[in-house]
Amino acid sequence: MLGDLEAAREWYEKAMVNFDRAIEAGGPRSLYMALRALCAVKLGRLGEALGGVEQALELDPSNTNRIFSAAQVAALAGEKELLYNYIRRAIELGHPRQDFYTDSAFEPYQNDPEFLALLESG
Repeated sequence: MLGDLEAAREWYEKAMVNFDRAIEAGGPRSLYMALRALCAVKLGRLGEALGGVEQALELDPSNTNRIFSAAQVAALAGEKELLYNYIRRAIELGHPRQDFYTDSAFEPYQNDPEFLALLESG
């Protein structure tokens, strides 16, 4: 956000290492995998990020925070259909719609009619 991409890259790399350690130590696996996936997508490791959120969702399929993280990753990866599937799923399970309006990962979609229709439905 501050424009220092090299420093951001270094911090995301360090965070991924720390999430790996936390997972190995027995921490909340689905949470750390979802957070690790967010770091991976910000590093441009799209396959790793998308695979990581899928693993997190396999461990905790009805956790709306994990689904929200999956939507963030899909949005940042430019995976529009996957993003919309995650939004639908999160909303069906009761995740607050406001989070999709306010999180910066979804800024590129704020004027997309399908994005808005999903958030305004039901």
